[in-house]
Amino acid sequence: MTLGRDSVNFERLNVSNLIRVVGTALVLSTLSFAVGVAGDLSLADPPNFGERVVLRLPPELPADAPRAAPLPRLVAMAAASEPTRPRFVPVTFEPLRLEPMVWESSAVELAALTEEAAYFSAKPDPRRKDA
Repeated sequence: MTLGRDSVNFERLNVSNLIRVVGTALVLSTLSFAVGVAGDLSLADPPNFGERVVLRLPPELPADAPRAAPLPRLVAMAAASEPTRPRFVPVTFEPLRLEPMVWESSAVELAALTEEAAYFSAKPDPRRKDA
């Protein structure tokens, strides 16, 4: 469907075609709704037609059903208790002393890697000059 002579030219939009499309869509959707309602109303009465059904809300519970104790009244409990304030606990901090680490070359031992460990270890970057 094109709008007017040129579908790209929106300056000369043919309003009559637009109204015709919107009207057709409205008629078709109304007709579809009416056919659906008529189809629902044409169904035969359900098999329970004419029977009386009583629904009790809440349903009756059997006499041997376990029951919970009723909750105490919250307003009475709040009025009976005294308001409490949080305890103030002073927080003290001890200063932490940091000492520089001293390297002793005699305490460092170099061990050769096994073949499996050497395979999974990182290779040194040849571009680095400090390595």
